[in-house]
Amino acid sequence: GGSPPVKAGIAWTGGDPAAALTVFPGHVGNLPVLTDAAHGLGSISLASSRDGIIRRVPMLSVMGNAIVPSLSAEMLRVVQDAGGYTLRTTEAQGETSGGTARPVALRSGAATVPLDGTGQMTVRFSRPQPSLLTPAAAILAPDGPDPGLRARIENRLVLVGSSAPGLFDIRATPLAAGIPGVTIHADIIEQVLQGAFLTRPDWMAGLERLVILLAGLSLTLCLVFERPIIGLVLMAAWVGGA
Repeated sequence: GGSPPVKAGIAWTGGDPAAALTVFPGHVGNLPVLTDAAHGLGSISLASSRDGIIRRVPMLSVMGNAIVPSLSAEMLRVVQDAGGYTLRTTEAQGETSGGTARPVALRSGAATVPLDGTGQMTVRFSRPQPSLLTPAAAILAPDGPDPGLRARIENRLVLVGSSAPGLFDIRATPLAAGIPGVTIHADIIEQVLQGAFLTRPDWMAGLERLVILLAGLSLTLCLVFERPIIGLVLMAAWVGGA
């Protein structure tokens, strides 16, 4: 219950976008000593899907009365020493969104993240890269940390997370059946820094319906006039074109 503390403000133009964001009924906070010392506080929660595969991640979510940025968004803000966020909504863009101000982009410093209408980002996942992971054993070894550890993490963004199955932070993505949830935040940070995003135009839904209609109509006509070979060719063309 309640609202978590926030370390950065969010400014937007147009109506309040909170109604369009992912809402969590409660939150589990950090230990006070960590919260007080942190330069940023972000949510690690990932949006669920019907099939359990993570494709999108909330970059902003509502907890209590607060709009909370994600862990990845806060890391990008803190590393740039940015004071807060600017949220661009459909109203600021002059787009139609059914009377609700829907978020379309989140900016902090020089980093801009494209959002869907619910404040989520479609993640462009990379293949698992074991070389980017440093196991806890390399840090907590009885004879001291791995001598090469400093060279690997100095001047880099470092995320700490768990990979033990019993801690329930193993996630499925389109490219991997089970990876630590913290690596998803790392993927987000990497693609923001590279500017490599997956985007979906707002007219895509209409185009998909039109393609389905035309494909069904053309195949129906081929069956009516008993032209199965032409129907097969058309089907291959529709599927290949899509």
